[in-house]
Amino acid sequence: MTIKLYHWDVSQKDVLANPSKFSGDYKIKWHVHGYVSMTVEFAALFNSLNNNVLIKSNADGVAAVKAACKPDLDRQKVAAIRKEYSVDDEFFALRTNNTTVKNRIAAIISDIETERDSWLDVS
Repeated sequence: MTIKLYHWDVSQKDVLANPSKFSGDYKIKWHVHGYVSMTVEFAALFNSLNNNVLIKSNADGVAAVKAACKPDLDRQKVAAIRKEYSVDDEFFALRTNNTTVKNRIAAIISDIETERDSWLDVS
């Protein structure tokens, strides 16, 4: 199932009606107010309950969601890095150009950003 980023005009409808029952295949993730990522099929169900207020977002929507989630995403990155490396380990790797540690840290960051981006498709 394809996940897309949608937005709606919150001045027209502040809160969306939710279905009471739906398939477990549907995926949804709420972002800043006015933006939501969900499967295409779930969006069709949401639109039928909300007078077709959801529209597929664009690059501006992606930028808005990325900016809003940046502080939380930065905390996630630091927490994931700290599970494997201490601050001293990280600084030592930078001072000594330890490419193994630097590459692993880059991979941790990339994995988190890839997960975020998987919810932000607007194509």
